[in-house]
Amino acid sequence: MLSRLGVCVDSPRAVHFLEAAGCTPGPPGRVLMPAAVAAAALEACPAELTLLARDPARDIPISAAPGRVNVHTTGEAPDIADPRRLLAEALGGPR
Repeated sequence: MLSRLGVCVDSPRAVHFLEAAGCTPGPPGRVLMPAAVAAAALEACPAELTLLARDPARDIPISAAPGRVNVHTTGEAPDIADPRRLLAEALGGPR
């Protein structure tokens, strides 16, 4: 499906990286992703990661293993950042 319909990409820089990885331009604003590129991207994903909360006690571990299911109410989670936390980390303080 990704090779026929592609993915919407708003960033010219992201388009550049996707094309360097083997994707091709699609309809305006879209990039077509061959199955081999998608498979390689999935292989490169870590098996585990942690979604960091403002309060570290509320961090959420995410694992590819069967088990806990997590849901959220926002579609923009990748675009959310806490500038206070980022500044504290950059200055070497607690997260």
